Parts: sequence; C-alpha cells; structure tokens
Amino acid sequence: MKKMILLLLTQATLHASDEYFYLNLGFGRGAINYAPAMQNHIDTTFPDASTKALALDLGAYITLNDLLLGATFNSITQSFSNSNSFYTEQYAYTIRGLSAIYFLRSGYEGFFVRGDIGKAVFRASINSTSGEADGTGILLGVGYKWWSLFAAVNMTSYTVKDQDSISGTMLNVGFMW
Repeated sequence: MKKMILLLLTQATLHASDEYFYLNLGFGRGAINYAPAMQNHIDTTFPDASTKALALDLGAYITLNDLLLGATFNSITQSFSNSNSFYTEQYAYTIRGLSAIYFLRSGYEGFFVRGDIGKAVFRASINSTSGEADGTGILLGVGYKWWSLFAAVNMTSYTVKDQDSISGTMLNVGFMW
C-alpha cells in the first residue's frame, strides 16, 4: 500500500516533457512608487534628475501538475543623480520568498499567473550613508512563456509596520528552463 501511494504521488508530478525542476532568470525595467513624503523629497532634491531603474527576477521551482512552486528573489533598483553635482541617491526594493506560478494550459507553456509572498527589504543609499527597513512583500503577476523564453508584468507591494507602503512595477523578459 505504501509503495502504491508513493507511486501515485510520483506520477502526479509528471507532465508531457517529464521535467521536474525549472530555473527562472529575468531582467527588465522597474519602477518604484514611493510613499508621498519620500516622493516629495525626490521631486525636491532632483527636479532635473536622470533616473535609472532595473528589475531582476530569479527563481527555482519544482513542478506539480500545471503549477510551479519555488523560492524567488525579486529586486527593483532605482537611482537618481543630479546633473549639477555628485549627489546621488539609490533605492532598492527586494522580496525573498515563496512563489507559485500556474499555467492556464498544460505543458508549462502559454499564459501564466504568478503570486509571491515573503520578506521585503527597502534599502536607501544617499551618497555614502545607507539604511534599510524590512516588512512583508507580495508580488502578483501575469506572463507568457514560449519555449524557454518568457515575458511578464509583475506588481509588487511592500509594507513596513506603522509606515506607508511602497509598491513597484516590473516588466521582465527572461529565460525559464
């Protein structure tokens, strides 16, 4: 009986291509939506600033029917610099946590929806001084996977206890194999 149950559990993880493990690597554009006080500070300090933002998405997943379950690291880094001085500010927003990706059709191809939850860290670096705060982060996203390529739009939300929340948007293109 135990062998039969083990066999049934093992077969439940099989799908058309018999793959059990996926890795995810995505890069793209990101934007952080700051709390009003922080946004006011940025607008006042950098009225003519150049802004650079990068989104990074890493994950390792196991398969279960049309669902991928795993661990992820998501990050949006945004920096501001003033053309008149050497003054720069950099903000990074990361989530490390658990992730689930559900494919709308079998075979781990086509459209998918995604949800992550985990520890979020917001780090600010102003010239040589830095500080950080942590809280809970949630990521919700949709995307499309074809072969080993994917494109996804992810919305994130980050909350620190007793403070305003911060959110972000990521547009990633990458590989899932």
